[in-house]
Amino acid sequence: MADIETLHRPVTTDCRCCGLPREFIFKSTTDQVVCDLCLRHQGDQTARVLRRDQQHKNWWAEYLDQLRQERTDVVENLDARHAAKVEALTQELNAERLRASAMEAAVKDGFKQVNPVVAVWLDQVAIAAEREQKEKAHRFIAVLLRVLWYIDQNHHTPENSDDRDCSCGVRADKCLDFSALASIRSRLYEWEANETARAKLGQHNELPRDHPEARHYGPNGWRRGA
Repeated sequence: MADIETLHRPVTTDCRCCGLPREFIFKSTTDQVVCDLCLRHQGDQTARVLRRDQQHKNWWAEYLDQLRQERTDVVENLDARHAAKVEALTQELNAERLRASAMEAAVKDGFKQVNPVVAVWLDQVAIAAEREQKEKAHRFIAVLLRVLWYIDQNHHTPENSDDRDCSCGVRADKCLDFSALASIRSRLYEWEANETARAKLGQHNELPRDHPEARHYGPNGWRRGA
């Protein structure tokens, strides 16, 4: 039955028959919360019951398809906005780097003429800064790959499967997480193999701390990954 606060205005709530969210306009608190579509198959006759069950299955299938499409649209929109923002920031960063390089070159040229020792020192500082940037980039990429490894643990095609079902239980071609990893999965597995080889040699590696190989070779003294 309807609540008095919901009378005479559109309100969305679940139909008591099909269970799907529907829009209602209740005129009385005694109005049944049954959508117009379900009103057509009310009753206890066998034919009506069978028809009701079939219609409910069809409606739920359509509703789930709609939710999946909406989720896909949201993901695609976010990806597009993210890509555009990254592109704009990349162009801005490249422009700043060009301006900084031009200024640095001008300063170095001036020092080479006045003080060659300072010019050599500036070159050494530049090399050290470049090395630090590369190390930061390497660590950042390792963090991203560890996150992707965790996602892949729940969204991959298990061995001895027909490659149609994701490990999360959804068909692989319907699992958005599985599909998102498709373009990088080979790179991820290559990274995992390289880091596993380093772990077995007792070397520093970037494997996740609960990776099977990291747990096995961890006591050798190298720093664990995050």
